Amino acid sequence: MYPQDFDKEESINRLLNRLEAMSRNGTVAFFEKSAFHQMIDYFEDQQDFVKALELATMATEQHSFSAGFYIRKARLHLENGQNSEALANLDKAHLYDSSDINITLVRADILLASNKYEEAIGLLYSSIENSESLERSQIYLALSHAFESNQEYSNMFRVLKKALNANPKNEEALERIWICVEWCKKYEESAIFHKKFIDRFPYSAQAWYNLGQAYYCMNEMYSAIEAFEYAYIIKPDFEYAYKDCIATCVEVGNYDKALQCCEEALDNLKADSDIYVNIGICHENLEDINLAKHYYLMAIRKNPNNETAHFRMGECYMEEENWVSAIQSFKRAIELNARKEEYVASIAEAYLRTDDYDTAIIYFRKAVDLAPDQSIYWIQYATFLIDIEAYELALDILEEAADNMSSAELYYCEAACLFNMGVRKDALLKLSLALEKDYDLHTALFELFPSLQEDEEILDLIAFYHK
Repeated sequence: MYPQDFDKEESINRLLNRLEAMSRNGTVAFFEKSAFHQMIDYFEDQQDFVKALELATMATEQHSFSAGFYIRKARLHLENGQNSEALANLDKAHLYDSSDINITLVRADILLASNKYEEAIGLLYSSIENSESLERSQIYLALSHAFESNQEYSNMFRVLKKALNANPKNEEALERIWICVEWCKKYEESAIFHKKFIDRFPYSAQAWYNLGQAYYCMNEMYSAIEAFEYAYIIKPDFEYAYKDCIATCVEVGNYDKALQCCEEALDNLKADSDIYVNIGICHENLEDINLAKHYYLMAIRKNPNNETAHFRMGECYMEEENWVSAIQSFKRAIELNARKEEYVASIAEAYLRTDDYDTAIIYFRKAVDLAPDQSIYWIQYATFLIDIEAYELALDILEEAADNMSSAELYYCEAACLFNMGVRKDALLKLSLALEKDYDLHTALFELFPSLQEDEEILDLIAFYHK
């Protein structure tokens, strides 16, 4: 905890103790404006809007000429769905300070809450002309909320850029602009905007982070890593920048760089279960299974409900051919998230290794039910059935899979099944269809069933389609 955070916590605790004593004794104490704002902020953070409203009311009684407290009351009434009361408090605020831009902003929020979208937009635009730059930035930010409510994400992006041009220090606008870009998919525009922004304000951590996200979505991974690095160098406690940098390094296979980023994160952030998982993934990919397991165990100790840690631990046990321990880890992952098809398919594979075919088939079935549009799980299921010579059931599964998607891999798998059944004419016909659909995938046939590489007729057919 930083010293200023400790001082802030001490200050609010003293105020709350004083407030509690006042309530207990049935007395009324006088609080300065700043004290009221602190206490209202505290209860808003706690989502206790009733208590916050009670304090805002007390504040208007003790500081009756303060427009700010009437505005706060209006916001709290709005939060509680009391639009009429909110408007009444705005009218009082207007009496004491008609120039306060927050009156307009809250009034626009009330209009939006009342489904008066066009009226809210008109009010905000009409207030721009006579506003100063800081106020203008707030108005454009409010417009972004309005456009978001109407799912007008391109307009939202446009006004957020204007908000930042009016006030580059508007952190909320910087945070919101990336969310908006994800919705409207304006990645290139975002990259251009943020590069220009960074040219003017090179020490904006959020701008570097936004640029990294844009690069990532444009598949410019190394530029993304560099941008994320700048973000957390500028702001050493920027958790998301570390995590996205680590994930991107892992994605491109730069595990040494990912480990370096993990170490820096642990130096600057509170030890985190997810970071330990990422360290484990790096060591797993560097083929140091024992060290990977060590970090997954650290992740689990830090957070016993970290499903990814349990799953990765299971994968390590699979690598060691420790099927029983793998099953235990996969079971825990599934207990935490039963909707993750990857977990379900892995436990099916583990049961297959223990020759518990009845249980394996249950989990293979669950995997395809969870992800009917992903061919990999249908292929795993069908391959398992072919391995145990349940050919007719395998063909049924592949036919069902074809109803959910069109995939050349399914044809190759079906051809392999027919070859194993000895139905060569049908098998060659199916293989022809697969080769027509996607010749380059023909190696999948041999990956599924290596013995077919010795079949001259199959090799001749593949050679024919290659020509």
